[in-house]
Amino acid sequence: MGAVTFYRREEAVVRLMQICEEFVLCPRFSGLQNSKEGCSHYCLKDCNKVCEGKESVAIYNIRAKRAVLELHKNRENYAIMCKGRTDQEHGFVLVKGSLYQGYGFFDNDQGIKDIEELETFLIPKKNTYHTMRIITSYMNANPKSNKIMVPETIAC
Repeated sequence: MGAVTFYRREEAVVRLMQICEEFVLCPRFSGLQNSKEGCSHYCLKDCNKVCEGKESVAIYNIRAKRAVLELHKNRENYAIMCKGRTDQEHGFVLVKGSLYQGYGFFDNDQGIKDIEELETFLIPKKNTYHTMRIITSYMNANPKSNKIMVPETIAC
């Protein structure tokens, strides 16, 4: 299971506060507060006081695990199909778990059927803030682009 990625601290804090509120998680145990005493977050008021020993750590951890699962829901897997380097090939950009994986090329007659076959042509690259901004900008500017959700069969 991959990690959720935020590229701006503010986005991460807002999402963490939402998760804490939804799952009644302690702001201190969630890293929103540095205090050594019980929590006293300016925005989050509900806490079952695991920070003061009034709630069992085991019960708290069940909610924390559910929160982590929530963060991993609805992560997108898709390929953006594009022109190849020549007329005899296709190009693609692969995003898995909402993270850029890299790009690649394959011949027009290759007959790619699924993500595993597409990945054999992948040139792995590092996911960064800039790569995801470029992909997001491209997708916003080209809403009818050749975005193919994975693991659906890829038709070229």
